[in-house]
Amino acid sequence: MPNRRTQPDAQRLRVIYVMGAGRSGSTVLSALLGAHPQVIGVGELEQYLLPHQGGLDGQLCSCRRWHLQCPFWREVFDRWQSAGHGVDPQTFVAWQARYSDFRGLGHLRWLRLIGNGVRCSASFERYLAATEALLRAIAETAGRSVIVDSSKNPLRALLLGRISDLDVRVVHAVRDGRAVAWSRKKTYRKDELSGVQREFRSLPAWYTATHWSLVNAIASLVRRRFADHAALIRYEDLVTEPEATLERLGQSVGLDMRPVIDDVRHGREIPVGHMIAGNRLRMSGVIRVRADTEWIRKLPARDRRTCWIIAGWLLKRYGYTRQGECTRRGPCAPQGTSARRAA
Repeated sequence: MPNRRTQPDAQRLRVIYVMGAGRSGSTVLSALLGAHPQVIGVGELEQYLLPHQGGLDGQLCSCRRWHLQCPFWREVFDRWQSAGHGVDPQTFVAWQARYSDFRGLGHLRWLRLIGNGVRCSASFERYLAATEALLRAIAETAGRSVIVDSSKNPLRALLLGRISDLDVRVVHAVRDGRAVAWSRKKTYRKDELSGVQREFRSLPAWYTATHWSLVNAIASLVRRRFADHAALIRYEDLVTEPEATLERLGQSVGLDMRPVIDDVRHGREIPVGHMIAGNRLRMSGVIRVRADTEWIRKLPARDRRTCWIIAGWLLKRYGYTRQGECTRRGPCAPQGTSARRAA
């Protein structure tokens, strides 16, 4: 896609993109950002038009309607289709799978993205134009100037960064890999109305630790590409020191987070709005900021050792200790400490 901008800086649509491994608090983070009066949090937008039961009726919105039955998403869809980008939904889904699917860590997609960085193909340029049109349709429908997309896929962050008329800010959400391992050991039966949109089988600690390490290592590299427009937020800091963490986050994404901080300080419930995919807690309609430390009591010692052997090098870089504590050192420390030296 050409590097020239067609919009002046003041009219560029701001997108806050939340990336990282699953079960790391991205849904909570998206809801908190979405509670800001200038922001709409839409959940995992990459899931927006994924086929369901053979049709393009998309995903279940947090209002408990399928997206084309939800008044908000129906209006978004109609605006998007009338935007003149000339891409039908089926083609858009096919191009999304071609360019940004992260399964298998997206090896072929990385190569295609690099290739289109040298010489932009016509289909890639049209896909980016349709993606921008979708984002603008969301902003217009919501009457907001900032969108939070918590799709988590690091590859999508680079893709959004290629759209020159977007002001993309990246938030890398991290949670202790051992907490993620405990979460992934649980099984969940498919129950779409409860927010579980497919069956989740129990995964061994070695698998989760390996996946957590690879995804976060890639996300760290992607975060560097966005320089001053990127932040790393630990789940543990968000739930134990939400006011300081939200203030620091606001500085990175260019928002005054005082309205949201006031809600958190007074224990108010945070509405989730119209979120696509994400943690099942979005289906409750509201969230509260609270810590989940169940893994400290319940994750077996052998799984702790496995996680540390595989992921300890990166856990330490993010400020986690072998004992399961969070230190002030590393990328999550308050400004003025060693945060600048982090990965």
